[in-house]
Amino acid sequence: MGKLDSPPSTRCLICSAQATGFHFEAQSCSACAAFFRRTVALTKTFKCITGKDDCAVHYSMHQICRSCRHKKCLTSGMKPAGVQPKKGNVETGRAFFTKSGLKRNKKFANVSPVTADEEKLVVEKIPKIEVSDSTVSPMDSSSVETEDSSQMDLDDFVVKIPTPRKISSTPSTRSTITMFSTPGPSPASLMSPSTPKPSLPDALTVLIREEMKLGERRRLLFSERAVGTLLGQNRQCPYKKEDIKPLVFHDFRLTIKTHIMLVYEWLQSWPELQELDDFDRMSLLRKAVLIHFLLDPSFLSYQIGEPDKLIMQNGGFISTADHHGVGWEDEPDISGENKRKYYVPIMKQITDEIMPAMKAMSITFEEFVALKALACFQGGFENVSEAKRHLITQQVNRVLSSLHTHYLESSEEKIAERFGTIVLMLSNIFTAGNDFVKNHREIDIFHIWDLDKLVLQLLNLDKIMETEARETAEKRAIRNGINLHNEGN
Repeated sequence: MGKLDSPPSTRCLICSAQATGFHFEAQSCSACAAFFRRTVALTKTFKCITGKDDCAVHYSMHQICRSCRHKKCLTSGMKPAGVQPKKGNVETGRAFFTKSGLKRNKKFANVSPVTADEEKLVVEKIPKIEVSDSTVSPMDSSSVETEDSSQMDLDDFVVKIPTPRKISSTPSTRSTITMFSTPGPSPASLMSPSTPKPSLPDALTVLIREEMKLGERRRLLFSERAVGTLLGQNRQCPYKKEDIKPLVFHDFRLTIKTHIMLVYEWLQSWPELQELDDFDRMSLLRKAVLIHFLLDPSFLSYQIGEPDKLIMQNGGFISTADHHGVGWEDEPDISGENKRKYYVPIMKQITDEIMPAMKAMSITFEEFVALKALACFQGGFENVSEAKRHLITQQVNRVLSSLHTHYLESSEEKIAERFGTIVLMLSNIFTAGNDFVKNHREIDIFHIWDLDKLVLQLLNLDKIMETEARETAEKRAIRNGINLHNEGN
């Protein structure tokens, strides 16, 4: 009972994380403040995921209902009028990741009772950027220290990256690796050979080169310009406005294998890929294909600069303003009604969640390259065998470190703020990816239209692997004389 007489709590009134101050007139953490700011600034509306409008909201939860979170922000006292329309002067988030952030408000510098896991977040020095495992809430990724970012060193803060939840209904039997969050060697370094490996080229430099190759190949494959204008690798959009044309779903389906091959060539630029077995490589390819199919149209559309068009990888576009307009017409393979039912929701996640964040931060080519790599590798972390996950962690850390170096070399003044924005985008990307897979599985089950067989295998890879594992177990049982069909007798 003595705890009842303790000083007033300094917890966030919305999610119970450690508060960092009063944001929009309510005691809250930086993550909830950032969520509320985006919701108000972008005039977003949400629907409760259960339909009951009474979901629990807690920072430790893996998935949080955005509708109930927004409702709790309002009931806790957050004022929409406090959100400033001008981006340049919007109050930057204050994380409880570093002690310097807490010192700005003495009340919240005295952290009220924390658990052992939460205590790991309050650190003075972190030897590396942390990659969290699947137990980390997407909310944590938004709490990134932004004060005096131009003077910050990479060691001064920790970025926690969310891992997407698995779609399969079968619980994963793999144990979770707790990634490093305190000074000292990481599990990755402990699992690595003691003898040093040859130094690898800068991760971002390699990825930038591969992205420019990807643009050149797309021009050669899909542009109808004179061949002399198609060659050349650069950071520009591979298509000009005169190159884009209305999307025909049937034609795009015929090019799916080409797009998958281009993604596989991109993935092969990662040196450790050959250290994975076939299943792990296929799992990572599956995630990379999914992420490319979401992010490439987002960035191509951002580069072209025509908000009423979503540009696909082959230069075809669909109307984002009129869902009965260009690209949404009936085709022999698929009706306009089914297009709208299954693809408008995916398109809206791109146009309403991913692209606005790119535009708001004026994302650069280098940042997009890093974002895509982080989404691909961190997104594939869960399905890679436990023994090889440290390779994924190492690559994610290389990309983050390389991006930080790029910021320093380009004299970026808001390093932590831009880091935080990129990490924040990952949760929306992973959510869109899960919905993409679900919609296409439904398309396959109900035979809405004929999808490419390779795409179907990639989308259903977890089920394929589960089926093969079950068949292997059954064969082993039969060899051992176990009758699986008479277990109940």
